[in-house]
Amino acid sequence: MPQALPLTTAISQGATRKRTNRVLFAQFGDGYDQTAPDGINALVDEWSITYPNLTSSERTTLWSALDAVGGSDYFTWTPPGGTSTKWKVKEDGVTEMPASGDLYTVSFSLRQVF
Repeated sequence: MPQALPLTTAISQGATRKRTNRVLFAQFGDGYDQTAPDGINALVDEWSITYPNLTSSERTTLWSALDAVGGSDYFTWTPPGGTSTKWKVKEDGVTEMPASGDLYTVSFSLRQVF
């Protein structure tokens, strides 16, 4: 069941967006090629998200949400300057790093889904 991305106010201001164009590509033997948009949603956004300095409680909340969604469901989220859409955690996973004391930094990438 989809859920909202938790702790959105804790996301680093350094979150970055990457937009890609999905295209169909055909290469012919004479060197000629053709490209065309791959469907009506050919523009796809990805965001690199970092949650810096999470407390143990915040870390547990975030990991619970990530585990609940897993690789098969999505979050709803409104990216900076955007509108609320559906996002999946990318297959390259989630990274966690102890910061200092009882603080943690968690990073992952989200891919827009339709």
